[in-house]
Amino acid sequence: MCPHQRIILTRHMARALGDGVGVLLTAQEEGHGTYPQNRCVAEKVDHHLRTGRTPAPGPVCRGSMS
Repeated sequence: MCPHQRIILTRHMARALGDGVGVLLTAQEEGHGTYPQNRCVAEKVDHHLRTGRTPAPGPVCRGSMS
Protein backbone atom coordinates (compact mmCIF):
# COMPACT_ATOMS: atom_id res chain seq x y z
CA MET A 1 0.00 0.00 0.00
CA CYS A 2 1.42 3.38 -0.95
CA PRO A 3 1.58 6.32 1.52
CA HIS A 4 -1.19 8.16 -0.35
CA GLN A 5 -3.57 5.21 0.15
CA ARG A 6 -2.67 5.02 3.85
CA ILE A 7 -3.57 8.65 4.53
CA ILE A 8 -6.87 8.28 2.68
CA LEU A 9 -7.79 5.22 4.74
CA THR A 10 -6.66 6.93 7.95
CA ARG A 11 -8.85 9.96 7.23
CA HIS A 12 -11.76 7.64 6.53
CA MET A 13 -11.24 5.86 9.86
CA ALA A 14 -11.11 9.16 11.79
CA ARG A 15 -14.41 10.23 10.18
CA ALA A 16 -15.99 6.82 10.85
CA LEU A 17 -15.12 7.03 14.55
CA GLY A 18 -17.05 10.30 14.77
CA ASP A 19 -16.60 13.81 16.10
CA GLY A 20 -14.70 14.05 19.34
CA VAL A 21 -13.48 10.46 19.03
CA GLY A 22 -11.61 10.14 15.76
CA VAL A 23 -8.95 12.81 15.36
CA LEU A 24 -6.23 12.48 12.76
CA LEU A 25 -2.92 13.66 14.18
CA THR A 26 -0.45 14.13 11.35
CA ALA A 27 3.29 14.00 11.95
CA GLN A 28 5.43 15.22 9.08
CA GLU A 29 7.92 12.38 9.49
CA GLU A 30 9.12 9.44 7.44
CA GLY A 31 7.62 6.10 8.40
CA HIS A 32 5.54 5.58 11.52
CA GLY A 33 6.06 5.12 15.23
CA THR A 34 6.69 8.77 16.09
CA TYR A 35 5.39 8.42 19.64
CA PRO A 36 7.19 9.32 21.92
CA GLN A 37 10.14 10.44 19.77
CA ASN A 38 8.33 13.44 18.24
CA ARG A 39 7.80 15.95 21.05
CA CYS A 40 4.67 17.51 19.50
CA VAL A 41 3.04 14.10 19.00
CA ALA A 42 3.99 13.01 22.52
CA GLU A 43 2.47 16.15 24.06
CA LYS A 44 -0.83 15.72 22.20
CA VAL A 45 -1.09 11.99 22.92
CA ASP A 46 -0.07 12.39 26.57
CA HIS A 47 -2.61 15.20 27.04
CA HIS A 48 -5.33 12.96 25.63
CA LEU A 49 -4.31 10.05 27.86
CA ARG A 50 -4.24 12.26 30.98
CA THR A 51 -7.46 14.18 30.35
CA GLY A 52 -9.52 12.02 28.00
CA ARG A 53 -10.00 15.05 25.73
CA THR A 54 -9.18 14.82 22.05
CA PRO A 55 -7.28 17.62 20.31
CA ALA A 56 -9.05 19.96 17.93
CA PRO A 57 -9.48 18.42 14.47
CA GLY A 58 -6.56 18.56 12.08
CA PRO A 59 -3.44 18.93 14.24
CA VAL A 60 -0.14 18.69 12.37
CA CYS A 61 3.23 18.14 14.03
CA ARG A 62 6.44 19.03 12.23
CA GLY A 63 9.19 16.47 11.98
CA SER A 64 11.47 16.50 15.00
CA MET A 65 12.83 12.98 15.33
CA SER A 66 16.59 12.67 15.11
